Amino acid sequence: MSKERWPKIPMDMIPAGKRPRGQPRKRWIDGVKEDLQLLGAWEEWQQTANNRKEWRTLNGKINS
Repeated sequence: MSKERWPKIPMDMIPAGKRPRGQPRKRWIDGVKEDLQLLGAWEEWQQTANNRKEWRTLNGKINS
């Protein structure tokens, strides 16, 4: 792919400046985990996600 194509530009881009010191930025999943822990549902969701059969059943109910 040529360097002038839009999909290639961000891949070759070098961000300006430096990363601030301290704690790394939160990932999306970190926010989801915090919210589920506040609701007391994190362990339940983790167990459901680890059980493929149960997860597929739940996923089918959500998409219907």
